[in-house]
Amino acid sequence: MTVKEAIKNDNVTYRDFFTFLFENDIGCWNDVNSTDVIHDYINSMMREGYLVSHILAAMERQRYASDDWHMALDNSMNMPEVIQSKEALANALSLSDEQLAVKYEPHEIFNSPVKHSRNEAR
Repeated sequence: MTVKEAIKNDNVTYRDFFTFLFENDIGCWNDVNSTDVIHDYINSMMREGYLVSHILAAMERQRYASDDWHMALDNSMNMPEVIQSKEALANALSLSDEQLAVKYEPHEIFNSPVKHSRNEAR
């Protein structure tokens, strides 16, 4: 099965899909952050005097079962979107056609030829 097929496969859980992509460094992880990382970012920006309360308000307005958010931390005007599905995760990671064609092997970590730098804060 490919990564693209895993998105549609109900037997593949969100967390297993996330873990496979993360451990194999597939996708652009700079735009995917956890609740804790975003809270740390908010606190840091507030200490520096930036008005970022809108980010926390946006998070509080969204119901979420996941701890994962689509939000780049390079611009304090960005608004977080909760990631609640494998498809939303794939979109947040900006997976290319080549990355979607990678063989999905959740129990094996391999060196993917198609990588992007992942967020070191995770």
